[in-house]
Amino acid sequence: MGEPLFVSVLGWSGSGKTSLVAAALAECARRGLPAAAAKRSHHEPDLAPGGKDSTAYLAAGALASLYVGDRGAVLFMPSPAATSRAFYARLFPEARIIFLEGDRVEGGLVVETGGPARAEAELKLPFAEIGLLVTAEPGLARACRDAGIEIIEPGEAARFIDLLEAYHGT
Repeated sequence: MGEPLFVSVLGWSGSGKTSLVAAALAECARRGLPAAAAKRSHHEPDLAPGGKDSTAYLAAGALASLYVGDRGAVLFMPSPAATSRAFYARLFPEARIIFLEGDRVEGGLVVETGGPARAEAELKLPFAEIGLLVTAEPGLARACRDAGIEIIEPGEAARFIDLLEAYHGT
């Protein structure tokens, strides 16, 4: 099957990261392309409150604790100090594309959602670190194309997946 394509989706809060990943996942599902997503945050999630079984299992020394319900499952585990391709590939062994909102791994494609940005200085990353930019701002799109950066507009999920497949050679 080969290694999956890692797609880091970065940008300022409210710039459209989650909307892009959700639309991309829906398009992958429509095409029968196995995909997964992870969100990296720099604050503690409130998913495993103290005193609950999942938290107790981790405190007792479990490597991980899985909660399985009628509508889904949640895996609890200690956060790694640093994430890597291998970490995500082990979590999502069947995925051909792994979207990483808020995280980067070596060798992954970096996508920035530009939101309202009109110039490079307003983006989270400099042009040199971006492989693809999502923007509806014509001036920013022109500057990116001049810098050799691929552009899509918000809402172009099918084109986004086409570009990802071409990038990954699938």
